Amino acid sequence: MSGLTTQIRELQRLTHELLYLGTDGSAVYSDRFCQLNEDVLKCSDALLELRSENPEEEAHICS
Repeated sequence: MSGLTTQIRELQRLTHELLYLGTDGSAVYSDRFCQLNEDVLKCSDALLELRSENPEEEAHICS
């Protein structure tokens, strides 16, 4: 798996966790919320610098 695909999956995981934080009725702690926001920003910034190795990877970005 390439760096691009790995970064995309990590960003998807982080954003999913951030979007659904607290929806199960559990407490939302500000430090965890801030950490997730920071991680999403860092991951998305890192993705901007990467390039795909083939058209399939490029298509995966849009999905």
